[in-house]
Amino acid sequence: MTSSGDDRSRALARRLRAHGLDRRSAEDDVAVVGCGFQDAGEGTAPASLALRVGADALVDADDPAGAPLDRRWAVAMTLRGVPHLHRRADLPSLRAAMATTDRDDLEAVCGPLPDGVDDVEDTVGEVAAALQEAIGEGDRTKAELSRAGSAGLRPVLVPHCERCGTAHVIDGLFRLATLRAGLELVAGARTQTFRRWRDVTDDPGPEPPHPRTVAAARTRLVGAATASAAPWDRDQLAAWIGWHPRSVVAAMEGDGTPPPRSRSLRRHARLLPARDPWLRGSDRDLLLGRHADRRGDVFRSLGAPGVVLVDGEVVGTWRQRKAGRRLRVELDAWRRLTADDRDELDEDAAVVARARGLAPPDGIAG
Repeated sequence: MTSSGDDRSRALARRLRAHGLDRRSAEDDVAVVGCGFQDAGEGTAPASLALRVGADALVDADDPAGAPLDRRWAVAMTLRGVPHLHRRADLPSLRAAMATTDRDDLEAVCGPLPDGVDDVEDTVGEVAAALQEAIGEGDRTKAELSRAGSAGLRPVLVPHCERCGTAHVIDGLFRLATLRAGLELVAGARTQTFRRWRDVTDDPGPEPPHPRTVAAARTRLVGAATASAAPWDRDQLAAWIGWHPRSVVAAMEGDGTPPPRSRSLRRHARLLPARDPWLRGSDRDLLLGRHADRRGDVFRSLGAPGVVLVDGEVVGTWRQRKAGRRLRVELDAWRRLTADDRDELDEDAAVVARARGLAPPDGIAG
């Protein structure tokens, strides 16, 4: 993907507004809320959300520690079959959007599937039915749920896993099936732990949603993704969501990208946690601009850092850790930051700390 300087500046400004990063925004004004926030540990998903809409919209006001998620939010395995933080009310629509019987869509998440998997029209539904029966009314760790849910499945769905040294349901199918089965993750649990959806009026069975429901939900999801990833690319959007590119095209209505709002940018220096959706869905060289040679510093498969954003430009990375009950933030800036930049980054660090239930840092190191 190539872009002139002016085109790139306009695209980044539009993305800032779609992501709610130009100011604290109401959640309904932040397109990327419709896609959710990847939970990559260390409170990354709550922090990504709080940096856009403020911690008050996220933190349970009745909790004395101020950290646990308000019940309006939930963590579930959705896009790409990995944990994301979503509005709880959006879970039924996401369940419909991610429902698929297409082998190419399944393999986008699961990798190559063995012959015989698609002998049953709705393989994910088959696994979801087993998981719904296995979960009962309590909480189960991923290992417990996988073991119990694997017991009644066809052998082709339960191959021997060399890494685990045992046979269990294909991991990608398990991940997709948890959403279909109406299961969420227990937020903050040290080990991935599942339970039935709480406080969701549409309590699903494992059967596939109606095709019209699926089509409408897919259009909503792709619309949120295209608005958040402009200038978007079909293959990059497909990789973000976890579909075959053909499915992205089928779900599109136009390009889904709203025009820029006629307002000036106020906040211009931001801390974004690791795996923040700002880094998803667009050409990496376009996002990094003249710092494209830093791709290896930002886009790591393991141990990825957060990024420092100034006027839409990535100008450094940062890491967070707990120091007792206080958050510690360490910067690696690629250029000099002004005093105003640092003041705004201090404000964001305080929001990240509150989202994690920690005291704010005594200044940012680096």
